[in-house]
Amino acid sequence: LTNSKAFKKELKPLLERLEKERDRAIKAMKGKISKAKYRDLVDSVDKLTKNIQLLSGRKTGNVSISLTELLKKADEERED
Repeated sequence: LTNSKAFKKELKPLLERLEKERDRAIKAMKGKISKAKYRDLVDSVDKLTKNIQLLSGRKTGNVSISLTELLKKADEERED
């Protein structure tokens, strides 16, 4: 479903609106750095970015840990 042309066609305008809102939040941050609402702007930029990544099929986190690293960590934990 998410790979269909129809889905991608409908998704594109939504992603463009989300990116515009993220850009507006980033611009608004410049004047809010010393105010408490800055935290809210950072939170909204983070959420908008993750939604853009999810909806466009990109990764939202760093998943580059290797199987070797996981096995090594498991072995170290068993030794303790």
